[in-house]
Amino acid sequence: MNYSDFNVKNISASLKISTWILLAVVYITGSSCAMFKKTENINLDNEARTTDELIDDSQLEKTIEDLLKNTSEQFDKANINIVVNHGWVLLVGEVQEDTMIEQAKQIVAQVGGVIEVHNHLKTDDNRTLLESAHDNWLKLKVRNHLGIDPQFPSQKIMVLTEKGVVYLMGQISLAHVNQAVLEAKEVKGVQDVVTVFEVIE
Repeated sequence: MNYSDFNVKNISASLKISTWILLAVVYITGSSCAMFKKTENINLDNEARTTDELIDDSQLEKTIEDLLKNTSEQFDKANINIVVNHGWVLLVGEVQEDTMIEQAKQIVAQVGGVIEVHNHLKTDDNRTLLESAHDNWLKLKVRNHLGIDPQFPSQKIMVLTEKGVVYLMGQISLAHVNQAVLEAKEVKGVQDVVTVFEVIE
C-alpha cells in the first residue's frame, strides 16, 4: 500500500465516522426538536427546463411563499414546502389546524401563473431533525435509483420526501410515470409514492 492509498482510506474512514457522529447527535438532541423552517425551495432538477421557465417557477414559488407567510402568524410559523414546475404547484408539510389546509389551497390557486394546485398539507407535529435527515437521505437514494437507467428521463423528475413519503413531479410520458413509481417503490425506506405529473405524449 502506498502513502496516497493510505490517506484515501483514512479520509474515507473519517467521513464515515463523522457521519455516524452527526446522526447520533441529531438523534440525541433532535428527537423532540421542531424543524424551525418556514418554506424551502426544493427544486434541484433544473436540466429539463429552460432558463425562462426556471425563472418563472422560482418567482412563482417566492410569490406564494411571501403570500402565505403574510396571511397570518400561523402560516408564517408553519412547515410548508412549496415546489413549482411549469405552473403546477405542490404543497407539502404540516400546518397547525385543519382549516389551514383548504385555506392554503384557496390562497395559492388565486395567484397569477398557477395552473394547478396539488395540496398534500397535513395537520401534524413538526418534523424532528432526525426525520429531516432521513428524508434528505431517502431523496438522494430515490434520485440515484431513478438515474440508473441512462434511457430514463430522470432529469425531468423532481423528488421531494416528507416523513418517508416520496413525491414525484414533472412533465413525462405515461410509460415513464409508471416506471418512476415502480423504481421509487423499490428503494428501501420509502413508505409511499405520490405522483404529481403532467403527462405528455
